[in-house]
Amino acid sequence: MPVFVERDRFDDVVRRTRQGGFVLIVGDSTAGKSRLASEAMRVAVPDFVLLQARPSDDLQALPSNASAARRCVVWFDEFDQFLRAGGITLEMVKAMLVDPERHVVLRASMRSKEYDRYSARQRDVTNAATWRAGREVLLHAGEPVELDRLCHRRRSGGLGKLIRIRG
Repeated sequence: MPVFVERDRFDDVVRRTRQGGFVLIVGDSTAGKSRLASEAMRVAVPDFVLLQARPSDDLQALPSNASAARRCVVWFDEFDQFLRAGGITLEMVKAMLVDPERHVVLRASMRSKEYDRYSARQRDVTNAATWRAGREVLLHAGEPVELDRLCHRRRSGGLGKLIRIRG
């Protein structure tokens, strides 16, 4: 695996992961969303159980699967694929995060283009109810961590150098 280039949002993702709750990372394709989340998890919660959610899974079972672990990360890659009809709901998200005796992190990533479809009313939405349900879930995540392909690499004792991240 290539060496990880620490991103300018790394500390924010580590902090939010340690706090628990819903951590949404938004950025262009190949911006490094998954790698950033993986490295932040390695630092913030190295001993947590990892549950990899897939859109084809029985999503109704997710809350009970998450509750079986006292400390876990539920990983949703390409989160927009979970916001379909019959997909993840606000009630499921709340059920996974409600128990104060457990430390749960919902880690989700989305491409900026897909996120924008839910953040502003679109005229070409084919199913308004599904759009509203997906928007409710995203609003519950709060402010997303926005990741750009251009970033400042941190250097000790000096200004960051602007670099372009590829792949």
